Amino acid sequence: MPGGAPVTKIAMSTAAAIQRVGRWLGNVASLITALFFVLICAQVVARYFLHTSITWSEEAARYAFAWATLLGAAAVTVTAEHYAVRIVDTLLGPRSSRLLAMLRLLLELAFFAVVAFYGFRWVHRLWGAGTPVMQLNQGMVYAVVPVTALFMVVALLLARTASNRPGETQ
Repeated sequence: MPGGAPVTKIAMSTAAAIQRVGRWLGNVASLITALFFVLICAQVVARYFLHTSITWSEEAARYAFAWATLLGAAAVTVTAEHYAVRIVDTLLGPRSSRLLAMLRLLLELAFFAVVAFYGFRWVHRLWGAGTPVMQLNQGMVYAVVPVTALFMVVALLLARTASNRPGETQ
C-alpha cells in the first residue's frame, strides 16, 4: 500500500523516540531507587545511632518508592523486559501464539487505559491537598500514576505499529 509507507516511517521514528524516553525513564527510576535507599539508610542511622528521627524521610521514601516503581514499569514496558510467563506460547503453534499475543496486548492496553483514566480523576481530586508531613501537593505526587499509565498505552501502541506484531518491540 503506497500510502502506508510514510505512516510506518512516522510510527517507527516515534517508536524510536519512545525507546529513548523509556531508557531515560529507566535511568530516572534507578536514581530515585538510589535516593530511596539513601533515605531509608539515613532514617535507620538517625533512629538507632542518634536516637532521633528524620520526620520527613519516611514520607519521602514512600513517594520515591512509588515513583521508582511506576517509572521503572513504564521503562520495561517500552523494551518488553517485564516479567512474563511464556510457557503457553511455546506450547501453541504460531497462529495461536499470535492470537494470544494480541489478547495479551488488548488486556494490557485496557488495564493501562483504566489506570490512566481513574488516575487522572484521582489526581484531580487530590490536587491542592497537602501531604501529611512534607506538605507537598498530593496531586503532583500521585500524577506519576496516570502519566506512566498513559505513556505505557502509547508505548504499546507504537511498539505494535512499528513491529506489526502484538506484544513485540523493535
